[in-house]
Amino acid sequence: MWGMPDGLDIQWICSFAGEISTACCLQDAVRFEPYLDKAALHAELAQRGVYITASEHEGFGLSLVEALAAGLIVICRDIAPINTFFRDREAGCLLHFDGSPSDVAALGDILGAASGRAAAMSEAARAAARPHDWDVVAPQFVNHYREVLAE
Repeated sequence: MWGMPDGLDIQWICSFAGEISTACCLQDAVRFEPYLDKAALHAELAQRGVYITASEHEGFGLSLVEALAAGLIVICRDIAPINTFFRDREAGCLLHFDGSPSDVAALGDILGAASGRAAAMSEAARAAARPHDWDVVAPQFVNHYREVLAE
């Protein structure tokens, strides 16, 4: 599932992206949603166990943090900054997406994890997201502004 923000061109984008997924024979594996409200997004995430992104460039990795907060095991590229959000093999795994033996081994390790380990990884994912929760981050921003204004 790939959620997209609501907007004027969103139906066209979803249609075009759907054509691409069909051309790549992924129509049964990928679904494009024009917009999901918070409740619908939470319901979708609750049905998933793994979040995979092969993104080569990330400014912050918000979707990764959201996946971690939902307790999804993350499989992502070993690049900054997303490789700093969790420890490899604790809440997911960091790959190079190059088909190397190390990637194959890491992926097999994660996808073959017993249910007890998968539950521990899910909890580790939630713990990895906690420092980025607004309840933690917002007071830090407020304190930074207060410090600057006090100078």
